[in-house]
Amino acid sequence: MDKNVARENNIMIKGLKNLLPGLVHQRNINLQLRYFSIKNHQNTETQPQMEKEQGKDYFGFQGQAENYQKYRPQYPKEFVDKVLSEETLPSLKKREICIDIGTGTGLLAKHFAGLFTKVIGTDLSEAQLKQAAESHKDIPNLEFKQLDVKHLPEFLKEQSLDSGQVDLFTIGQALHWFEDIDGTLQAVNSVLREDSYFTVFAYTIPRINDGSDWQKVMSDKMAPKGYDVVDAPALSGYTFVKDPTIHGKMAAAYNGMWDKIYKHFRFNRSVIEDFYQPFHFAENAKVLRRLIWFDVQTDRSPQAVLGYLESVSAYRCYLEDYGIAKGSEEDPLEQVKRVFEEVGNPKVDFVTPYFAIALGKKTE
Repeated sequence: MDKNVARENNIMIKGLKNLLPGLVHQRNINLQLRYFSIKNHQNTETQPQMEKEQGKDYFGFQGQAENYQKYRPQYPKEFVDKVLSEETLPSLKKREICIDIGTGTGLLAKHFAGLFTKVIGTDLSEAQLKQAAESHKDIPNLEFKQLDVKHLPEFLKEQSLDSGQVDLFTIGQALHWFEDIDGTLQAVNSVLREDSYFTVFAYTIPRINDGSDWQKVMSDKMAPKGYDVVDAPALSGYTFVKDPTIHGKMAAAYNGMWDKIYKHFRFNRSVIEDFYQPFHFAENAKVLRRLIWFDVQTDRSPQAVLGYLESVSAYRCYLEDYGIAKGSEEDPLEQVKRVFEEVGNPKVDFVTPYFAIALGKKTE
């Protein structure tokens, strides 16, 4: 039997052990690929989600936190301002204390540090928190603490804060990692006051633009579902001027790697590509607004794109699951790198679909 086939079978058997308990919650794992690609990708609907190892830090791989900080999409200031605007959060008059839950390396928290008197970024990952503290050590009103969100009320007391002192709670690209989503939403709602808020930020898979009009297709799909597709750069005032043949090859290699690693996430990744629609926000909080912002980074270096792929937890899990040495011929990142080199390593237009759900206190 081919060694790759044997590896695939071993991984499938391992994953099937975890499949049945959550079968009713499985969604189409390739939803993102249908939305965002003009090509037909391999169907991974029957591929099981890999088993999550309790207590393991999936951002603790060597170099992972550094790559996360350096290459992950940076939340556009204009989008953050839109979410915090009076139009979205009409009663946010006081901006003293903000708590960013699941802060990672502080990519979202740093924005709020310029808007609030004090910001506390919390996370479970020691590696991420260490990187966050190092990266933002020059921001005096931003600090980082370890926290399991189910202990949020106790954490507030430890920090000498009562719920009435916190003006904004936020989560960026992290809610999908929490084991108890409803419990997380309920925990935050329990410490909200009538004029404080909870904002949930995330982004789906960024794409190398190959000249197709997938952004408009996506916005047309989401608008009827209650999402405001705001006047973002990738939808207005932007023109694709690169070679569609060359960038189509780069996009195909990039998308192909995503196809390979997708099932190796240790959570149900498809909820992100579904813009968190499966989560029960309305049952656990007061939904105020849902927004989507398509951001474009023109002339992004291929090295930055590769760095982003390297920061993805599923990539490192893929190597670990198959026993593949990083940098070897079987490493999917090396395969993408070779395609980029074959077409001359041109800079690309990198489009990231950000979204946010703005929530208030549910009192019923």
